[in-house]
Amino acid sequence: MSHRTAVHQFEHDQRAPGGARRFIRSTLEEWGFDALSEVAELLVSEVVTNAVGHAASGGEVVVTDSGSCLRVEVSDTGGGEVRQRSAEPEDVGGRGMAIVAALSSRWGVSTDLTATDQVVKTVWFEIDLSQ
Repeated sequence: MSHRTAVHQFEHDQRAPGGARRFIRSTLEEWGFDALSEVAELLVSEVVTNAVGHAASGGEVVVTDSGSCLRVEVSDTGGGEVRQRSAEPEDVGGRGMAIVAALSSRWGVSTDLTATDQVVKTVWFEIDLSQ
């Protein structure tokens, strides 16, 4: 079973989701998972957009190949609650986490404290490699 990890830092900037998509695309291409790239790019874009827009934070994307699944973690220090909402048809937003839930195998949120008592929120999703 192989364990590979790649890391990408992003700034609190509207261009961050595009950078995260390019990072995921190039990483998955390098690892031979081209077929998963489209879904993984969409999902990481949704989560990084939330970090930049709602948490008003930069952060880090970590992608890991565990051998059985691809796990993508997006961490930020902006705080806020992550939840799946029910968007109405006329709503402009509110569908991001529903998309993540629908297209990933699993997803969740964790929080940790740094040594300086700063809260780090991590939104993660997994895509089974058997798909």
